[in-house]
Amino acid sequence: MEGLIDGSVADGWKLYWLGDSPATAETPDQTLVYLAVNEDTDEVDAFRTSAGMIENGEAPVDVSLYLYRDSKSDRMGVEKYNCMFFDTPAGEKSVVKVVTNVLSNRKLEVPRTLKIVLRSFKLDGADLPAYCIGEHFFAMNDGTDGAVSMFDGFYTATVSDDVFESDYIRIEGILNGDLKVCVKADQPIWPQWIDGETA
Repeated sequence: MEGLIDGSVADGWKLYWLGDSPATAETPDQTLVYLAVNEDTDEVDAFRTSAGMIENGEAPVDVSLYLYRDSKSDRMGVEKYNCMFFDTPAGEKSVVKVVTNVLSNRKLEVPRTLKIVLRSFKLDGADLPAYCIGEHFFAMNDGTDGAVSMFDGFYTATVSDDVFESDYIRIEGILNGDLKVCVKADQPIWPQWIDGETA
């Protein structure tokens, strides 16, 4: 796991702070989460607290957690899990659940497909119908004439010989299939090779 900070040891339980500890908390009310691990009994429990609660002698709140596969990392060929914490309802035991729909052969298995039909609209500068969900837009432009410009010039790109270049990414070697991709900004990319002509 990333961001673990070693804590104290008491009665065989080792504490690990996630992200921040009381020593690194920016405010007394900042939510702090720690794991209590008993390696002898192979048990783990999670708790929520804050620096202010500790200073006031308040007991930590028992929390449950879900560990679930990170879909973006899966597309990049990396096995990684996200962790979600929530307060355990009063009178119930805390739970630790691991949610994975990725099998050992690395294929992503979806138990049920979810088909969402989006309403298209005309976007000035886009060659094909555009779609959006919230603030995320999906728009396509034909760049075979050598240039692309959308969103009133907010997004531009050029295609010259075997090089595609925009403010965000540069791709070389398109014609011979020896792709060299340079990401200029913090942009997520998921390379997918379909066949000899499409990628």
